[in-house]
Amino acid sequence: QRRIDIVHDHPGNGLVNSDKFWSRRYKWPSHIPILTTHHGTYPRENNKYERWRKLKEEDRPIFFNAISYSQKEEFERNTGVKINRVIYHGIPLELFPFNENPQDYLFSLGRICKEKGQDHAIQIARKTGRPLIIGGEVHSVDEDYFNEKVRPHLDFSIRDLNEDQARKFKSNFLERLTSGEDVMKDGKVKFIGGLNDEEKALIYGNAFAYIMPITWSEPFGLVMIESMATGTPVVSFDYGSVSEIIDHGKSGYIIPRIFSNGDSCLKGRINLEAMIEEMAEAVKNIGKISRAEARIRVERNFTSELETENYLNLYRELISNGISR
Repeated sequence: QRRIDIVHDHPGNGLVNSDKFWSRRYKWPSHIPILTTHHGTYPRENNKYERWRKLKEEDRPIFFNAISYSQKEEFERNTGVKINRVIYHGIPLELFPFNENPQDYLFSLGRICKEKGQDHAIQIARKTGRPLIIGGEVHSVDEDYFNEKVRPHLDFSIRDLNEDQARKFKSNFLERLTSGEDVMKDGKVKFIGGLNDEEKALIYGNAFAYIMPITWSEPFGLVMIESMATGTPVVSFDYGSVSEIIDHGKSGYIIPRIFSNGDSCLKGRINLEAMIEEMAEAVKNIGKISRAEARIRVERNFTSELETENYLNLYRELISNGISR
């Protein structure tokens, strides 16, 4: 029989929080540790937190790691459960080739929703006079946001095409971009829908800057390292893990939160208009950022090889400390 040394539970809502595991937790072998990696944020879910705390109180072999220090702080504050390690995500660099000579458009990629701020991205593009490509999926829960805040300000939306037309448009669009053609000359703001790795790498690499006007506690943000890997600097509002990933002034710019009427950050009301103005100014100065430096930032900190090494080291630590034997 093959021995199990460790179980790695990724969803957080998966094995450890399942009713089946909970009802049979006393039967779980005490010598096999479970490492749970959390990938999201933590709205209050008291039943989940109570289970996690109970598992620790019972001295079950349950361990937790986070994907950023920002996420770690939020997790520990909300749950009262200690995070054992922070391990950043990594990407395979060969999928995101470096491009020294981009075009002049801005890029924004992600689920179309209020928290990710595509409506703010459009405002920033208009203020800078640069075209904008928006990529991402529109989930049913976010249809109102798309229809009310985003769609009226688009010069082109792939959702206005039927399936066959959309496929042909995207294929032609990417072929033209690959050839070096200015794909934005016939429209300033284009929504082109979901993208696979090859498609988004091409659009990242040809972008003048990647803009990220988020207003939520981003636990990591793969888009940041994907963009920087291609050499494209990132400009983002300072939420969640942003300050851990972007090296301000070297691989992009971080726009601090601005509060109305001088209120404290604990009680103040966010002044989004001022932050949008600051991001627009940062975009205008993006030429001061070395694209090579953005790539180096990822090579040194956010590769899939480094992520793998860090997890293997953690596995070995949990096993060699007598937790698994």
